[in-house]
Amino acid sequence: MNPFELPASSWMVTPVHTLPESTLLSTAARLLDELGVSALPVLDASSRLTGFISRSDLIRGGRLRASSTPGEPLLWLPDKAVVELMTASVPVVRPDQPLSECAARMLDHGIRRLYVTEDGPLEGVISTRELLQAVARAEVATPIGELEGPSPTLADTEPLSRALQELAQSPEDFIVLTSEGTPSGIFSSIEARVSREVGPEEPVGLWMDPSVIALPAATPACRAAAEALRLRRRYVLACDAQQRCRVLSGFSFARIAAAAAQHNT
Repeated sequence: MNPFELPASSWMVTPVHTLPESTLLSTAARLLDELGVSALPVLDASSRLTGFISRSDLIRGGRLRASSTPGEPLLWLPDKAVVELMTASVPVVRPDQPLSECAARMLDHGIRRLYVTEDGPLEGVISTRELLQAVARAEVATPIGELEGPSPTLADTEPLSRALQELAQSPEDFIVLTSEGTPSGIFSSIEARVSREVGPEEPVGLWMDPSVIALPAATPACRAAAEALRLRRRYVLACDAQQRCRVLSGFSFARIAAAAAQHNT
């Protein structure tokens, strides 16, 4: 069977690590780092799914420390419970929904994960990571250079103010940062929120996301997905001979999966 038409129950991650509503924000932030995930679901006292807490939620509610001691988190968080900052609109899907439909919903709503449940307790979670796995298994041969438009490029030594100006003009919400001409990371609206209280002359490279892998633009999508999974990278950079790059996020691979549903309609 086409991997994209397998049900969510075949792809979901289970069991799911959950948080009680009373969990402190600082504890949630530590668990996100320890588990290597970008969000965790939140349950009430009756084990009912009431929301999820994400890195974006924490960034929105926290503040960057002017300085920190070794081992101290750079992001200061108020002494509050996750229920006060979580996203309460929970995106859920049934266990029998095809992965292609899950991908289409992620794209329609701009979300990176769906929680799997049907009139009962939480059964699992589907994220863009599982979509990368499906693209790799389906052996999708589309060159990654064809999946996205080009992104602006900036040296990671440039000031933060310049990066913010470039980002405001970028239709892709990404800037590729380079070190001596070699791609070294990306700067997006997420990093812009983190650095909102930082001096505008600081090098943008201090605030970039280095979780990237740069591959030739001709690389098949299946190989790029497999490499991103193996190296645990959040972004794939599709770079041509002139070092012009296109940023591929989980949504880029979601479009491949969603296209499978369109072909069958």
